[in-house]
Amino acid sequence: MGVLFIFALSDCSKHQGFGGLSRLKPCRLAGIDEKLLCGQLTVPENRQTRVGRTIGLNVVVLPAFDQKTKAEPLFDLAGGPGAAATEGARFYAQQGKEYRRRRDVVLVDQRGTGRSNPLSMPTKKTPQHYLSEMYPVDYVKSLRQTLEERADLTQYTTSIAMDDLDDVRDWLGYDRIHLLGTSYGTRAALVYMRQHPERVRTVTLFGVAPTYLRMPMYQPKRRRAPWNCCYSNASRTRSVMRLSRKFATIGQTSSRN
Repeated sequence: MGVLFIFALSDCSKHQGFGGLSRLKPCRLAGIDEKLLCGQLTVPENRQTRVGRTIGLNVVVLPAFDQKTKAEPLFDLAGGPGAAATEGARFYAQQGKEYRRRRDVVLVDQRGTGRSNPLSMPTKKTPQHYLSEMYPVDYVKSLRQTLEERADLTQYTTSIAMDDLDDVRDWLGYDRIHLLGTSYGTRAALVYMRQHPERVRTVTLFGVAPTYLRMPMYQPKRRRAPWNCCYSNASRTRSVMRLSRKFATIGQTSSRN
């Protein structure tokens, strides 16, 4: 069950014009009828040394319908971690249009996601995939070896990404912003609020993932949790083992079909 938290950090409002949106270009995304605004902000991969590789942050803005009297923008932070924020554009172009009555909606693919130097490898996901180990050691080792050829993986943390986000805010000419986060996006929002409190108007969080949560260490445990209650006696243990084998058989059969 999701939980909503809203933190109002100020009761002031400041109208903002089209401003920094002139840095963006009209664009069209699949499944969306209207023209949006798209652009790319280049940031250093290593924000401390500011030398070496750079990352082009993919930015999509769905403009407010009333540009003359619009209020602060809404930055929607995606979950995962690993989801691309720009994939949420269709929602704000269709069912979520009301959010744009008097504010821009800004979607930024966090470094390592979407079109911002994604840290992923294409894999074919069969039914068996969802019934197997969540993080196979061989796959993780292979993925790391492949990605290290084009990325310094130590530079893809939430705190670094939230400094990227503040660069985007400044680049687009916004003084303060509203943050909306879901799942992992709530952690990102909390980190941004901690690092740049003076730039935050409000924060709305759905399904909070606090900063002390050791992601993804808890996930394998939760995956086993539904079965733990059933191991209290020998009879239940045998039933669970039979059910587990049945799930595995279903996955293998589906993979062959």
